[in-house]
Amino acid sequence: MSEKEFIDFISPAFERTPALSKYTYEKTLGAGTKVTSADQIVQTMWEFIDTQMSHQEKKEMVQSHPELQSKKRREQEEKGDISIESKVEHKKAGLDLSTLTQDQLTKFDNYNEAYREKFGFPFIVCVRYVSNKALGILEAFEQRIDNTVDQEFETAITELKKIGEARMKDRIVEGTSKL
Repeated sequence: MSEKEFIDFISPAFERTPALSKYTYEKTLGAGTKVTSADQIVQTMWEFIDTQMSHQEKKEMVQSHPELQSKKRREQEEKGDISIESKVEHKKAGLDLSTLTQDQLTKFDNYNEAYREKFGFPFIVCVRYVSNKALGILEAFEQRIDNTVDQEFETAITELKKIGEARMKDRIVEGTSKL
């Protein structure tokens, strides 16, 4: 697999973070290491986030993540600025317009606005692991809004890692990947 093919293959795990994909290539296939599992790639990605990214780079990664069901997200979707992976996760979590009530849509809009105003970045949660999907996500907003900026920043990084890991594992079938 060429560098470009590898980067194109793993990039959807962490949207808008090309340096992470390049680093992962350089530390695995680019270094001559045979990739045998999704966990191997995931661990290399975490290494990059934890040891190579500055606080500012992490902040930019967090800030670039799309919101969960909000006016801003709907505008991004209309412009084609939301990845297929994010759209699928959003739909599976019951966050599409056909599933939510008007009251829930209003709550999502209000919570997203309040959250972004307080923390300066979008509310991030790995929706795959939230029980009661839309209701559980609304509860998570309510529980986390009283946290400090530092607590929420660390939570955002942790949630991004969960999202990235789940996406990577979706992309790689253990033992049969062309990597």
